[in-house]
Amino acid sequence: MNFKEQLYINTIAEKKSISKAAKELNISQPALSKYLSNLEQNLAQPLFDKENNNYVPTFFGKKYLYYAKEMLELNDKWEQEA
Repeated sequence: MNFKEQLYINTIAEKKSISKAAKELNISQPALSKYLSNLEQNLAQPLFDKENNNYVPTFFGKKYLYYAKEMLELNDKWEQEA
């Protein structure tokens, strides 16, 4: 299963930075920024606010992250059992 979207957004939230998240994910910073921008446009909601150079989840972003983390945990459990 592919959970790239959830992993990307979760990593941005953990690192509070697009550039740090991109480095950890081994992708370019512009590619991750574009990915986030496209996702937010598709959702018609911002997932993060930028405060003092940190990416902070919005209310909607916190809800998204809750379910994204659950999906990633379920995927980990599935992979362990499979």
